[in-house]
This record gives sequence, structure tokens and C-alpha cells, in this order.
Amino acid sequence: LPDKAVSVLDTAAARVALTQNAQPVKLDQLKAQEHNLKLEQQILENEHRQIPIHHERLENLKSQLESLQSEIQETQEQWQKELELVRKIQELEAQSHSNESEAYDQINLIRKDLADIQGQQPLVFERVNSQI
Repeated sequence: LPDKAVSVLDTAAARVALTQNAQPVKLDQLKAQEHNLKLEQQILENEHRQIPIHHERLENLKSQLESLQSEIQETQEQWQKELELVRKIQELEAQSHSNESEAYDQINLIRKDLADIQGQQPLVFERVNSQI
């Protein structure tokens, strides 16, 4: 393979490993957004105690935070499910030498479940493929 192809493959493999061992960027971004909203809410509440002028914005922030916390929870659950399925696939592939056809069938079923959970935006990649 040419050096460029090896470099691309190496980068893709590193990305797969990163998704399997670190919190997704999407989750980091959501948590940072939550932190910023909470900080703004705290500042406005402090000002509101002095002069009650931020009532509407505080209500809006409360609504945004509730929505964001729900999205964070859903993303964390999706990430954990994807990670669990990827690890099951890896275990089955490591054990597949004893009963290849049964392991192959199980792996395909788990991959289907994983694809259903991931949809168009996977958080954890099982292997290097065209999505990477």
C-alpha cells in the first residue's frame, strides 16, 4: 500500500479505538453546553434576587436545561448500549474459533442490533468501515 493509504487506514483505526475507549465528543459538547446554561442561570438568579427583571429568561433557561439534560441522558444510554454490543462482538470474535458458524450468526445478530441503535450517527465504531 502507498504511504498515504497506510496513513488513512492508521487514522481510521485510531478513531475506532478512540470511540471504544473515550466518552463521545457529542456527549462532551452537551455537557459543556449544560455547564454554560447552569452558569448563566446562577448569574441571573443572583441578579434576580437584587432586581427581579430576569424572570422570563430564567424560565427559558430552566426549560432549555430540562431538554438538554434529557438529551444527555439519552446520549449516555445510547453510548453505553453501543459500547456493550461492540464489546460482545469483540468477545465472540475472540472465541469464534471453537464454533465458527454459531459465533458468526450471533455476531451478525448483534451487528444488526448495533446498527439499529446507532442509526445515522454512531457513537462507538466496532471496526474500520466506510462510515469512518
